[in-house]
Amino acid sequence: MRFPFLLLAFTTLTATTGTRVQERQILHSPKERQEAQRMTLTSLTGKKICWTFDDGPMPNTRIEHMFNEDGSVTWLITEGEYKGATRTEKSSATVRVNAQTWVVSYLAASGHTLTIVLSLTDGRAIGFGSNDKSWEPLHGTFEILN
Repeated sequence: MRFPFLLLAFTTLTATTGTRVQERQILHSPKERQEAQRMTLTSLTGKKICWTFDDGPMPNTRIEHMFNEDGSVTWLITEGEYKGATRTEKSSATVRVNAQTWVVSYLAASGHTLTIVLSLTDGRAIGFGSNDKSWEPLHGTFEILN
């Protein structure tokens, strides 16, 4: 079954002790990044993915997500109003839809859910943030940092 869209609720961001962002290798062109992603992305476990939304409740906020071996996901805001906020959520789900499309979803302790479709073809991130009272569409970009 293909996922026409995914709901991924946005976490309530609580300021906590900041974590230093580690150095990362940057591929020089979008084509190099896409080629590397196509060739190596068979799992999101152990991957650090950074996305920035253009709209929604936190536009222009850059958030790193680390998908841990135990199924948890750790997020860290690296740019924007809540810079330094971080939390580890107990579980996440990642599904490979096809060679160029992944879906990511997690429920935050705050009660918010974030569901994002990642397009490796063009680096777009599209999804939804929701809670028990509302949902909001999200559009942005992403990059895989490792």
